[in-house]
Amino acid sequence: MRRTLAGVLFGLLFALSPAYPQTITASAQTTIVVNTTPVTGGSNGQCLTISSGTVGSGACGSGGGLTVGTSTITSGTTTRILYDNAGVLGEYTLTGSGTVAVMQTSPALVTPALGVATATSVAIGGCTIGTDVLCTTGTTTLNGKTTVAGASFVLSGNISAAAWTTSGIRYANVAATMTDTSSSGTVAAAYTDVFGGNTVAASSAATFTNYYGAYIKVPVAGTNVTLTNAWALGTEGINVVGQANSIAIKETGYSLTGSNASSLLDLSGTLNTTGSPDVVAIRITDTARGASTTLFNLYGGASGTTSEFSVSRNGQLTLNNGITASSTIQSSLSNNGQGGAIYAQNSNALSSAYATILLGNNTNISGQSIFTVNSSTNVTSGAGIANGTTWNNLGTLSIQSSGVTDLTVTATAITAAIPVVLKGYTVAGLPTGITGAMAYVTDAVACTFLAAPTGGGSVVCPVFYDGTSWKGA
Repeated sequence: MRRTLAGVLFGLLFALSPAYPQTITASAQTTIVVNTTPVTGGSNGQCLTISSGTVGSGACGSGGGLTVGTSTITSGTTTRILYDNAGVLGEYTLTGSGTVAVMQTSPALVTPALGVATATSVAIGGCTIGTDVLCTTGTTTLNGKTTVAGASFVLSGNISAAAWTTSGIRYANVAATMTDTSSSGTVAAAYTDVFGGNTVAASSAATFTNYYGAYIKVPVAGTNVTLTNAWALGTEGINVVGQANSIAIKETGYSLTGSNASSLLDLSGTLNTTGSPDVVAIRITDTARGASTTLFNLYGGASGTTSEFSVSRNGQLTLNNGITASSTIQSSLSNNGQGGAIYAQNSNALSSAYATILLGNNTNISGQSIFTVNSSTNVTSGAGIANGTTWNNLGTLSIQSSGVTDLTVTATAITAAIPVVLKGYTVAGLPTGITGAMAYVTDAVACTFLAAPTGGGSVVCPVFYDGTSWKGA
């Protein structure tokens, strides 16, 4: 502002706040020029005014007014700051009781409380907000319970970090102490982390053939990495609580290619205990079932539908292609309403010169077959029923060849459709006798009925044991 003083020069002072109202007083010889507009008139005690670009004078009022453009502000409001809104003076509302207004692009704020209004967003730590409501970079620590309501919780983005080994990198639930402050006595069940239990609904009729409460995919080897074994899930213990009318555990993706020899199920462990555990225990409460129910059934064949090995609901073992054994096969049998104790089908059902079927003393197999051998079955020499076995109410033992029964053993008789070959001995080699036992000797001097055989000859004679000694038969 340029001033021309024709008389006494008076100081010019604009009032910037209501606390300092001032006026410009000039005599008749005083001329005040604002920019290029001279102000030569006016009355004593009046104030300069600017209205629509024209400089004039008027009453000063109480001396507390401030006019910008066409807006006059005669008083202020506590905790507000003035601002220029397109030439009109306005006020901003301030929060707090501090005396510093932040005008920097990157201010340093001490313990600020940040709030997010509807349809706005906050970016913290140099993050690019995009379409997010809240975007942060770096480590975020949340103390207290955090709830995500009405939306998904999503982890995304690639991570590069120093080797994390068993600490976890994507989701790390760090071990901590969970203190129950209310329970006492015996608690039936408790959970640290709970997943699922959600209700799945659809806006129209829909059938999900397979729906998973949680699905964990197997890791995939990336650049410079070889995964010898890629596990989708590792756990130190698992208890599967199945739901009614639903499969508890099912594997459908097992497939081997090339020379891979991975097992479908591989269990290993160590026994170092004085206890007597069932290493694998399946406990089924049998209250009602169909007649052909099995406790265990192993399927094979080209289509995976041929029953190769099965155990019925009451313990009957059924084999599709026999047992190959070099030691004793033991069985504890009972009259359970099923067929034979051992049922062998197809060829080589009992194939070993050393195999023995051992029945415990007083084993009850009333009315049941000990075992049945079909037409093409090969039971090699040495297979049989162990000596000393007691059979109560023996059922039927039958051996067939080409569909014809060759030997039948019942509780009352042994019937042979083929010659019966007895065991041959030398006279000196005859075993300790069992009353009624029959055999033959190969070195008798002569065959004499009811006389003790004499060895040293070359005559073959039948003999039997009369309870005291072997006699000619």
